Formats: sequence, structure tokens, C-alpha cells
Amino acid sequence: MSLQSTINDIQFEHSFHKTIRDVSKKSSTFKEYHNGVPHQMVLVFKTICCLPDRAIKTPVVKKYYELLFGDTLSSTSVIRNFKRLENIGLLDVVDNPHGGELSDKYTWINLTTSGRKLQKKYLGSTSDWKDKPNQQTSTLLRTAMSGGDV
Repeated sequence: MSLQSTINDIQFEHSFHKTIRDVSKKSSTFKEYHNGVPHQMVLVFKTICCLPDRAIKTPVVKKYYELLFGDTLSSTSVIRNFKRLENIGLLDVVDNPHGGELSDKYTWINLTTSGRKLQKKYLGSTSDWKDKPNQQTSTLLRTAMSGGDV
């Protein structure tokens, strides 16, 4: 991984965790996320960020999660993570209108405005990290890699 890729990933993770902290401050419902975010939820969101809008449904996310991260998820886990991401305001979840036993398995989702903003940061298609924030992260990373104190 290049240094720039590492910087971009750190900046995305920082923004993702900031989003969680901001939501946690506004609602007692999200206290479970205040001290940490389930890693699986972050990876599900990253998977969603890599998919075109028309492809964001449960079986597609499940399949690409496995291909991208080398681990399998049950449909139930995918749905549970969709709901968590919806609760913190990153996704809008649209239940399958046909109902039945497969309704959760074929849930569709859309990124919210906040979700779309994080997607752009993750994919590097925004100028939010240019200049100063990028330099700060680069300096911190180089200091950490050299064993220096902050």
C-alpha cells in the first residue's frame, strides 16, 4: 500500500468515526458506538461505497464483501449492518415491497447525503482532504512510522 493510500484510509476512518461520535452525542440510542465502531459495519459501508447505486442490495453487498475482504457474511449480518448504518444516518433502507420470507434478503439501500459525503472521501473524489488536512495526516503518519513522539 502506498503512503498516500494509507493516508487516505486513515482520513476516511477518522471521518467515519467522527460521524459516529457526532450521532452519539445527539442520541442516547447510539451509546453502544461511542467508544468504538463494530469493524464489520465499517467494512460493509466500504463495500457499499465501491458499488454503483443501482447495485446496492443485500445479495450484492454480501457477495462483494466476501470478494473484497475475504470473509463471508450471512444475509442477517448484512441487514443488521444496514440497520446500524441507517440509524446513524448514512443509509436509507428500503424494504422489499414484495414481503415474504425473502424480504430482508432483498432489501435495497440508498446512501444519504452524509453517506454520499463519506463515500466521496473514501473514493478520493472530493477536495475535502487537500492541503492542510492531508499534510497533517501525512506528518502524523510519518512521525508514527519513525517511532517519534506526537
